[in-house]
Amino acid sequence: MHRRHAGSVALALALPALGACTGFSLGRNFAGADTYVGSGALAVDDRTETVLVLGRHRGGATATARAMLYAADPDSGSVRPVADLTGRGDDRVLFPEAGVLVMSEADGGDVLDLYDHRSFALRASVRTAARYHGTRLSPSRRWVAVADNTREPAPIHLLDATSLAARVIPHAGRWLEAAWMRGSDRLVAALFEGGTAGVPPVARVRAWSVDALAAAGFATDASGTWARPELDVALPGKVEDLCMSFTWIAVGPDDGTVVVPVRDAVTGAYELVLVDVPTRSYRTVPDAKGPVGFTPDGKTLVSYRARDRATRGCRWDPPGAPSAAPTPGAPGEPAATARDDLLLVDVATLATRLVVVPDADPFNFDVVGTTIVVAPTGDSSGGGAAPLVLVDTGAAPTGQVLPGTHAHLHEYVLRPPGELWLVSHGALGLLDVAARRYEALPLARTDHVNYLPKRDWLVLDDPEARRGVTPDGLVFYAPAARAVASALRLPE
Repeated sequence: MHRRHAGSVALALALPALGACTGFSLGRNFAGADTYVGSGALAVDDRTETVLVLGRHRGGATATARAMLYAADPDSGSVRPVADLTGRGDDRVLFPEAGVLVMSEADGGDVLDLYDHRSFALRASVRTAARYHGTRLSPSRRWVAVADNTREPAPIHLLDATSLAARVIPHAGRWLEAAWMRGSDRLVAALFEGGTAGVPPVARVRAWSVDALAAAGFATDASGTWARPELDVALPGKVEDLCMSFTWIAVGPDDGTVVVPVRDAVTGAYELVLVDVPTRSYRTVPDAKGPVGFTPDGKTLVSYRARDRATRGCRWDPPGAPSAAPTPGAPGEPAATARDDLLLVDVATLATRLVVVPDADPFNFDVVGTTIVVAPTGDSSGGGAAPLVLVDTGAAPTGQVLPGTHAHLHEYVLRPPGELWLVSHGALGLLDVAARRYEALPLARTDHVNYLPKRDWLVLDDPEARRGVTPDGLVFYAPAARAVASALRLPE
């Protein structure tokens, strides 16, 4: 989970991945994912494959533009209004066990509206004083962890996704990051303490069963955090990284490894800490940055490293020191653009392999099977000029450049087993990872994509909806047939 703070890029689950920063891509969309529909992204309920989309209707010369959240049925083509979000902002849709949760900001605070996922009848509504960012739904879909940006240092709230009741994760530290384990409702947190008033800095990696916490009334211990953690590992001399690498917790596919990107409290050097959950021990990979990704088998960790092995990009200030401006890079080079390359880490041995990535710098990456897909970060309008690069994680990893593939990983879906359907520069493209082939599809302009796995359809948007005019509709595309399956119009 990541929050807005000085020197970083604001992240939300369906926003473009990491802006101009290298790192694991956050642009992959999928059914059931928390979705930032305020950007125009398309949310798909994986239970019904209903598509939720925010339509914007231009008002008259003096009228306020109206924003309506619609639910579209991919089979019947029917469209029904769900929520009038006119005057709201930061609109997101989540799919908890209890229904469809719409989160939006109004008058400086978040409004939480819970709807039935079939009838879309309103089941509960709560106005809060918090401004939430970085939602994370638990594996059971009964809980939501989310950061409140109205307070420092952006405390994390735990929301009951049925009652919408909220409680702050208690701690007395300087900073807290949290993520869910993959297989159960266990919340893992990296808590950063000390570093001021002569107290040595230390990071603590803790995990709790939220069901057990609830049964115990969310009791706390003498440290000020929740009592009786299932995991409690101290990392002396490690501090949070709030600059161009992110203290974004990664969890291995089997929940056996937790990775926390940190910095050394004295030197400021980047490190990855791998916590072994069964043994409560940890190991460190030096000169490596996050966010990171795992291969599906959990054997390889994908990170990255600056070519000059420097910490430039942000000036290093020890914990407790005043915030500082970024350190300039090389002459003529932006501070945030130190050149990076992929770093593959063997999780069992910590042996590392460096893969030089040609041209794409900075870059995002994703892992598809045993292949890493690397793309320039670019931007949401023009994108990068460098081509895609495919890296096999085998014994001798090398990067294979796909000439002419000027695409990015800002928004895309995975069609199993190995097709990435990317929206880039307003066009839809297909990257067949196994065949090492990229194909541009001859469709009308589109900016957003999601995937309906039960029907094996893509859903694409009409970008006119975000330019302040009446939205046109949605297109359902059958990738197996390379043809449009159906289309529908949104109300005018």
